[in-house]
Amino acid sequence: MSKPITLVHLSDLHFTSQKRLIEETLQSGQFQGKRHLGRLNYQIRRKKHFLQSTRQKIHETISGLRWDYLIITGDLTSLSLNDEFQEAENYIASFGNRGKILLTPGNHDRYFKEKTGNDLISRVFSAYWPFSDEGANPLNGRYLELDDDFVVVEFDMAIPRPFYSSKGILRTDLKNVENRLKNRYKNWTKIAIGHYPAFLPPNEHEGYFHALPGKKRLQKFLVENDFSLYLHGHVHKSWCFNPIEGKKLTCVNSGGCCKQLTGEDAGFHKITLAKDAISVERIKV
Repeated sequence: MSKPITLVHLSDLHFTSQKRLIEETLQSGQFQGKRHLGRLNYQIRRKKHFLQSTRQKIHETISGLRWDYLIITGDLTSLSLNDEFQEAENYIASFGNRGKILLTPGNHDRYFKEKTGNDLISRVFSAYWPFSDEGANPLNGRYLELDDDFVVVEFDMAIPRPFYSSKGILRTDLKNVENRLKNRYKNWTKIAIGHYPAFLPPNEHEGYFHALPGKKRLQKFLVENDFSLYLHGHVHKSWCFNPIEGKKLTCVNSGGCCKQLTGEDAGFHKITLAKDAISVERIKV
């Protein structure tokens, strides 16, 4: 690697289409179900947390930085409405050619099971899955080589759930991924991205209907395969910590990038990858 690589990590932007919030839920026939509850949750709780002005500050700050990759770990939208996806796509596209953009979906981006074809997030954001064709099947993991030293492995964890649950699922064949890592990326520095946390800092808790089933399997996999970074969101807070003493794994959560009512400033993480070191800096806005 000739020079350091800079990553910017965002998560849980939660674009919300107020203009068609009720109209589209009525048209979709979902007003009495999950979208109705989601709309109420937005009006009562989320509306004051996820402000357009905060997203704009984040955009201005990122636009003023030099970076190679922008990684977004899910929940671009609130209710998977068409207008929300379009607003999020406009936001991302406005970064132009500053660097490559990667994303993995969150549970709010797959609110319902699509009746036909690929889901909406896959259709709208297909350009932001620049992973290798060889590993394109999400069940086998997706891979992106940043250079000859670093590889990103994406775990697609988001599936539609009933109205009372925001759980994901660890569908990826971890044995298949492990074999690929040993055969192709044995001495590479490995970075994993997914929407749900694998580890929580001390004193952090998540409810039964909010957590990732298979989390312990993911923990074991990340540690045993010597991953250096795991980037995620889902929990609307920000943290960076090493969950296991003596291991190099660092878990970074940017799920609180927009939320300003948790005793911390809004912001995101900037990560610098060098041959012999990885540094993580939280940028406040």
